[in-house]
Amino acid sequence: MAARTVPRVRVLVPPRCLVHLLAWVQPADGGGWWACVAWTEPGADELVLRTGWIAAEHVRRAPGEDHAGVRRIRLPGETQGWPAPVVGSYRWPGPHQHVGVLCGQLLEPPRGARRWLWIADGDDGLAE
Repeated sequence: MAARTVPRVRVLVPPRCLVHLLAWVQPADGGGWWACVAWTEPGADELVLRTGWIAAEHVRRAPGEDHAGVRRIRLPGETQGWPAPVVGSYRWPGPHQHVGVLCGQLLEPPRGARRWLWIADGDDGLAE
């Protein structure tokens, strides 16, 4: 049996990038849909798999991605109490860090990560 391909989506809140869509989730009380997503970021010595919950309104389809097989599940209670996903079929060999609900807040770098200073052409200033 072939491994399930995990489609990508673009998120409009930090981390503001293409992420893997693990599942669509709806609160048991019938509230709006949420995306359970995963992405990687550099840690101290290796890539860290990070996961989080993002309201569907902040998620956009990535061109060419097939979302037909994405699981749809219901979770009880408030989003703040939802657990970290078990990344089972994702088979990530390195560290995993669940960041919880993503609603526009700036994300701290993964534990142990070095901070980088990015300089882009055309910038008048420096940003961390």
